[in-house]
Amino acid sequence: MSDPKAALIEVLALASSTDPAVLKQANSQLDEWEKLPDFWLVLLQIAFDAQLSLPTSSSAASGHEQRDAIRIQAIIRFKNGIDKFWRSRVVARVAVTIPPESKQAIRSLLFHCLREPNRTIALQASVSISRIARLDYPRDWPDLFTTLQ
Repeated sequence: MSDPKAALIEVLALASSTDPAVLKQANSQLDEWEKLPDFWLVLLQIAFDAQLSLPTSSSAASGHEQRDAIRIQAIIRFKNGIDKFWRSRVVARVAVTIPPESKQAIRSLLFHCLREPNRTIALQASVSISRIARLDYPRDWPDLFTTLQ
C-alpha cells in the first residue's frame, strides 16, 4: 500500500457493495491487511474523519451518504477486530501484533467519539473503548478514568 489511508478507503467503499463478488474481494483484502501493524490505527482515523476524501470511483450515492457508509464500515471493522487482534496472536503462521505506540495512539483517538456527530460511529467507538478497557485497564491504561473525567 503506497498510501495506506487512500487504499483502505477504496476497499472500504467496495466492502459496502451489493455485488457479492466485489464484497467478497473487498473483505478478502481487508482480512489480509488486518495483519499489518498500522491497519487498526488507520482504520480508526478513517472512522473519525468527517471530511473523508472519497474514492474516485464514487457510486451513485451522495457524497455524504457514501462518506458515512465508509466511516461506519471502518468503525465496525475496528470494533469487531479488538477481541481478535488487540492482544498478539498468530494468524496463518504470522504473528499479528499492534505496536504499543499504535495502541496508545488508538486509545487517545477513541475519545473523539465524545464529539462525533454520527451516533452509529459514536456508539461503536464507545463499545470499542469498553472492550479495550476490559483488556488494558489498569496495567496498560492506568489513566482511563482520569481521561474520562
